[in-house]
Amino acid sequence: MAYKNAAIVLPPELLMRVREYHVGLLYIPPAEGKERDKEIMKLSQQGLKPSQIAEIVYLSARRVQQILHEARQAQKT
Repeated sequence: MAYKNAAIVLPPELLMRVREYHVGLLYIPPAEGKERDKEIMKLSQQGLKPSQIAEIVYLSARRVQQILHEARQAQKT
C-alpha cells in the first residue's frame, strides 16, 4: 500500500474537515477489513500458512498472524 497525498486525492472541502480533527500522517483502514479477516480465517482453516495467506491478501505475514490471533481470541469470549 502506497502513501497518497490527501490534497490530490480528497476534495478540498473534505480535506479541510479532516484537518479540523488531525494534522499529520493518518491511516485509513480499508472498508473491507471484516470480509478480508473472514477470508484469512477461511484460508487458515484450509491449511495455508500465514506467509501463503499474506501473498494472497497483500498483507505482511506478521499482520496475518495478528489477525488470526485476534480472531481466535474473539472466539474464546
